[in-house]
Amino acid sequence: FDHKSFSTGSSSPRSWRILPHRQNPSSMIRLYGHYASQPCWSVCWLLQIHHVDYEFIKIDPSAPHAAKPVEFRSKFPLGLIPAMIDKTKYEDNDDDEFCIAEASAIMIYLCTKYGWDDWYP
Repeated sequence: FDHKSFSTGSSSPRSWRILPHRQNPSSMIRLYGHYASQPCWSVCWLLQIHHVDYEFIKIDPSAPHAAKPVEFRSKFPLGLIPAMIDKTKYEDNDDDEFCIAEASAIMIYLCTKYGWDDWYP
C-alpha cells in the first residue's frame, strides 16, 4: 500500500475513514467488515446515502477465526468480509434473518429490497 498516492499535497497522508453513522445496536442490519476494506466502504456508503440505520461490527481479517465474534463465525464460516445480517421481522416471526456476504451481492440485495434504482451496482 502506497499512502503517498493518497496524500493531500502536504507531507502527511490523508486520513481515510468511513463516514460517521448512527451506531445503533438495536438496528435491523448488522454489517461485519473492516475500515480498510474498499468493498466494506461501498456497502457502508450505500447504506449512508439512503439513511439506513445499521450497526457496523469491526472484523480483523488477519485475526484467527476463533478470535472473531461467535455470531459471525456461525453465520459466515469462511470468514469473508463484508458480511451482513438483516434481522427484519416478517409476519411477527422473531427468527427471521437473512445472511449474505460479498459486497456486490449485499448491494444488489439492498437495492432490490428497498427499491433503490439510482445506485444499483
